[in-house]
Amino acid sequence: MTATISDTTNRTVIQRPVLWWATIGTAAVVVQLYVYARWVTSGHFRSTPTGSDPVPQWEKVTAWIEQGAFTAAAVGTLGWIVVRCVRRRRLIFDAKLFIGTLALTWLDPIGNMVRIQFFMNSYYLNRGSWTPYIPGWISPNAGNLPNPLLVEFTGYATLPLAAVLGCYVMRFVARRRPGTGPVGLTVAVWVFMMVAVVIIHQVLVQRSGWAMWTTPQRDLTIFAGTRWQLPIIPDVMFWGAMFAALAVLRYFRDPDGPSFVERGTDRLPVRIRTLVSTLAVVGYTTTAMLGYAVSAVAVSLYPGDTMPSNVPSYLVNDMCGPTTEYDCPHPGAPFSVDGHRDHQPAR
Repeated sequence: MTATISDTTNRTVIQRPVLWWATIGTAAVVVQLYVYARWVTSGHFRSTPTGSDPVPQWEKVTAWIEQGAFTAAAVGTLGWIVVRCVRRRRLIFDAKLFIGTLALTWLDPIGNMVRIQFFMNSYYLNRGSWTPYIPGWISPNAGNLPNPLLVEFTGYATLPLAAVLGCYVMRFVARRRPGTGPVGLTVAVWVFMMVAVVIIHQVLVQRSGWAMWTTPQRDLTIFAGTRWQLPIIPDVMFWGAMFAALAVLRYFRDPDGPSFVERGTDRLPVRIRTLVSTLAVVGYTTTAMLGYAVSAVAVSLYPGDTMPSNVPSYLVNDMCGPTTEYDCPHPGAPFSVDGHRDHQPAR
């Protein structure tokens, strides 16, 4: 009897963490399926027009190069994972991480939830945005945000490669400084990822014409007052932290075994182990992304005075400004709330 009670207690203790992570993952999956379903069946599921300002030829060329490159990278990432799954005849960890990062796409525009913090280029292939259907969304004209389908979904599909790169960084640091512990390795990969975020945003996101930030605080912004401005908080620090979190999950796991959020699935029934462990990884990646989301929403409450002048229509997309009834963010501007979420957006 004692052994039975002990075994049962041990089983419960070991299972509980993975079930907590899996519960978060399940909730994330349910919410995003709801959001996507509402979007696809709504009037917001249509391309956002570029407006009156012509899109420069160099931005058009860059847009199609980027969309093709991101799509190719996503297909390559998926192929790399599928081949390894077939060889091992099971869903490997990187496959679960692929699912976990792809399941983050719906949260990408969350920084605009309360106030508009960034614009996206409507020349990119898009069907408007799903943001009006994210529970709690406040900022107006959210359906006009042109989420670029061939960049956002494919970009998140390639994030396992960022985790692989982060593991190389931590292994390099561990070889050079053998006494470095988990905290030191985590800090090292975070610093590396912050530098990577600056490079990626400047080269692929901003200088390419894909997106721009509206009014970050001048003292905490790189290239403040220009179309290339990049806020250190939240984007550099918290995007870097999210990338680092993916690398940490992949690095600190048993060799060819489960990550720390999956431990305990061996005590679950065989038929649900893979499902539960995959949902646990989704729960972890979602939690990491929510760290960025919370910081982005908090920062949006304090807009700066760095809005560049003459922002073209294919970036503003009638989300705010003189063509709408809502002011673009600036110090002292009131909060704008659109009470007609389900209306057909302006064309």
